[in-house]
Amino acid sequence: MSTEDTSKAAARHEFERLVAQADHLDIEVRWAETDDFGLITIRCPKPEGRTFVFQLTCDDYPRIAPLLRFLNPEAWTKSELQLDTSREHWPTGSSMAERNKPFPVPCIRGHRDYYEGGWHDGWSKPLIEADTMYQTVVQIRNAIFSVWS
Repeated sequence: MSTEDTSKAAARHEFERLVAQADHLDIEVRWAETDDFGLITIRCPKPEGRTFVFQLTCDDYPRIAPLLRFLNPEAWTKSELQLDTSREHWPTGSSMAERNKPFPVPCIRGHRDYYEGGWHDGWSKPLIEADTMYQTVVQIRNAIFSVWS
């Protein structure tokens, strides 16, 4: 199996874990793939608040952590907005670190920006459960429901 196929299979496994718990987590989950990698997109409507849509780009997963980006919530139904990651679509609140980037970085394990530039150590290969995309999504969902706006 090629490196790309191995990466997509690992990401697809995490997607299937999320799908199995989507109703319980009150999220919607979608899978897409390119020739080289998989994409997991999650829609998380905050009760009595904003709806967040975020995407994990799983290029070379699990060798490297997925890239996390929050999208325009309308991207869920309008594919032409898939590249709209403007700062206004990102959550605000505690555990959102301001860095030298166009948007804040969620202080949650399991995504690329968390580990970038030596900010945090700990991306594990092979993965430990705390670093799986499933756990990353659960932690993001919990922050959306409890501390982010």
